[in-house]
Amino acid sequence: MLSVRLPAAEVARELPADVSVASINGPSLCVVAGPADAVAALQKQLEARQVITRPLHTSHAFHSAMMDPAVEAFAEVVSTVRLSPPRIPIVSTATGTWLTPEQATDPRYWAQHLRQTVRFSDAVAEMWREPDRLLLEVGPRTTLATLARQQVPDKARSVAVSSLGDTCDNDAEWSAMLMAVGQLWLSGITPEWARFHEGEERRRLPLPAYPFERTRCWVEPAREPASPARAAATPSAALPPPPAIVGAGAPSLEIALTRSDAVSTPLPSQRKDRLVTELKQVLEELSGLELQEADPRPASSSWGWIHWP
Repeated sequence: MLSVRLPAAEVARELPADVSVASINGPSLCVVAGPADAVAALQKQLEARQVITRPLHTSHAFHSAMMDPAVEAFAEVVSTVRLSPPRIPIVSTATGTWLTPEQATDPRYWAQHLRQTVRFSDAVAEMWREPDRLLLEVGPRTTLATLARQQVPDKARSVAVSSLGDTCDNDAEWSAMLMAVGQLWLSGITPEWARFHEGEERRRLPLPAYPFERTRCWVEPAREPASPARAAATPSAALPPPPAIVGAGAPSLEIALTRSDAVSTPLPSQRKDRLVTELKQVLEELSGLELQEADPRPASSSWGWIHWP
């Protein structure tokens, strides 16, 4: 399978007979599938035209003609399961529109998912017909939310939130989950806080008292002696009193600078890794490419049009 940075309709015109459009992920992003040799030849043909491509590591050529032998066998298995109409509205990525009760209870509909093109872009567009709808990606990585954000009709009203990131190192999963909950709350969603904090033990922690003392830290401006003529013209002229600064135990300027200097700064390597991660997230939203596993070195071609300094 091969990810191609072109509209599906344009790619379809160049496909050999044994290669299919497997997925339409965005207006200018699709995936093709077929025999490995045919897909590799197509990749060379597209890259010769400076088209960005990326091979996908999968066990099968899903959603292509190579899945035809499995469709009927899968339909027989699904026919042994009791199917019911959906109680929650579902947008089908097989049709790109709302799933009907007839489709939901038809074993062949589910079997055709193995073969038909995944119309994710059409399904997202259908969801965004209601601009105030909020989309939540459930699962690892941020791929689907990134693709959904590229089709938002109104960035101020349409929100797509990812619930997990790409790694579980250093409590990254918990941090990503908290960020998702915060974004949902900012968007007007009220989480079930009792269930969210279920199982946690809360204890009161006594804190030391703090004296709220007023300390004047104003630097008096220099006063120039007034000339006799100016003094006669404005005998009552005077500088306005400086604003009073009321601080809760405000430290002196010398102490404040000392504390600021004492703040630890991240090491250059840590800062670079953090900047690379943040830059990848921004470029994913702008380009639709999955760059979390991309090599940031200059020799890497996975960044496509991105030139890394």
